[in-house]
Amino acid sequence: MTEATPTPPARIIAIGGGKGGVGRSLVASGLAVFIASIGKKVLLVDGHPERSPLAAVFGVTRPSTTSPPWLPHPSGERGHETVVANVRLFEGAAGKGPPPGRRRLREIAARCGADLCVVDLGPGVGGRTLDALLDADAALTVAAPEPEAVEEVYRVQRHLFARRLAQRFRAMGHSPALR
Repeated sequence: MTEATPTPPARIIAIGGGKGGVGRSLVASGLAVFIASIGKKVLLVDGHPERSPLAAVFGVTRPSTTSPPWLPHPSGERGHETVVANVRLFEGAAGKGPPPGRRRLREIAARCGADLCVVDLGPGVGGRTLDALLDADAALTVAAPEPEAVEEVYRVQRHLFARRLAQRFRAMGHSPALR
C-alpha cells in the first residue's frame, strides 16, 4: 500500500510599494507569466483596494448581466480563468473588506491546484498592505528610479520593521508603544 504524499501549500509572494504607478502590477504579471511558462500553476491575486487592473491585462471579461465595469467584480471561490495557460486571477481586495489572509490564500490556491500565489498589492503603508507583506513567504517592494518613489519604499520598509518589531514584543508579552 502506498501513501499519497501531501501536496505542499502554495508559496505566497507579495508585491508592494509606497507610491502608485511604479510598476507593481507589471512585476506581478511578469512574475506570474514567467512561473507559468516553466510549468507551474499560478494564482495571481489582484489586491488593489479600489480597482482591478489585472483583469483587463489577463483577458478576464465580465458577463453583460453583471454590474457596471467601474464596480468591483467578485471572484468566485477559485478565481477566473485567464488567457495565459496556468494562470488564474483572483480579485482579492477589490471593493470592501480586507484582502484574504495567508490561510485563505493557501486554501484558494489549493482549490485551484496552484503551486504559487502572487499578490499584487496597492500602494501605501496601510495596515492591510503591511500585513500582507509581512504574512507572505517572500515580499518585493517596487520603486521607480526617482527620489520620491525611493523615499516611499524606504517609508514602507520603516513601517514594516516597526510593525514586525511590535508583533515580536507582543509575542513576548510586552506592550510596545510603537505608533
